[in-house]
Amino acid sequence: MPLIIKGGKEPKVVSKKEMKDLLKSIENDSTEEVLKKLSPEVAERRRETLINKAARENAALIAEAQAEAEKLKKEKEQIQIAVEEKVKDAVVETVAPITVDTNSASLIVETKNSKKVKTTPDFMSMTKKEIDIWADENLGVQLDRRHTKSTMIEELKKHL
Repeated sequence: MPLIIKGGKEPKVVSKKEMKDLLKSIENDSTEEVLKKLSPEVAERRRETLINKAARENAALIAEAQAEAEKLKKEKEQIQIAVEEKVKDAVVETVAPITVDTNSASLIVETKNSKKVKTTPDFMSMTKKEIDIWADENLGVQLDRRHTKSTMIEELKKHL
């Protein structure tokens, strides 16, 4: 089946074999050799097109490289933050011993840098549910909510 090549003054009909030979000769020729065969105006437009194409390709490669660098930077920042948090947690866990003074009504927490005193809350201003939750979280004691509030407070004070 013949192929039609448009361009120039009249379309040219070529066979498949001629087209293959023509494509091979174009592939083997350098860009400048191909441009020399064209008219000066067409060659100049072709050169400008090739320059613009190369510039677009370079801009795309640069943008891609910048995006990749930004992605790596964000990943490094996230890793750094995660490492700092883990180290901070590990240091707190290993350096901050907790001591409980069972003689007084307050809980003393000693850390490496400072002492924090956590006093017992006013149980009379709390609800029975709040008292039960506080006892469970702070002392690990399960109170019976079926009892009266004052009975629950007395039982709680036994565990302090």
